[in-house]
Amino acid sequence: MARLDDLFEEMGFGPDHLKIDVEGGELGVLEGCRDLVETMLPVILLEADDPVMRSTLSRWLEPFGYAYRGEPGFQPWNHLYVATASGAPAR
Repeated sequence: MARLDDLFEEMGFGPDHLKIDVEGGELGVLEGCRDLVETMLPVILLEADDPVMRSTLSRWLEPFGYAYRGEPGFQPWNHLYVATASGAPAR
């Protein structure tokens, strides 16, 4: 396994969006791309069935300025997070 931060550092660029569907390992993936999340603020689509996990992921993303955005037509396990332009949490 490799951290996404390490892969994108080697490539010299990062993505403008991430889709994370790892059956309960979402927090580990986010931890492995903390620098990318903090500096590039990609749009993040997470799949998480468990409401407790979704809450945990939301709390993890909030300090980076991310807010949850429900989207019409999404399945209940699809969760979209978008950073505000200022990088401050949306209220």
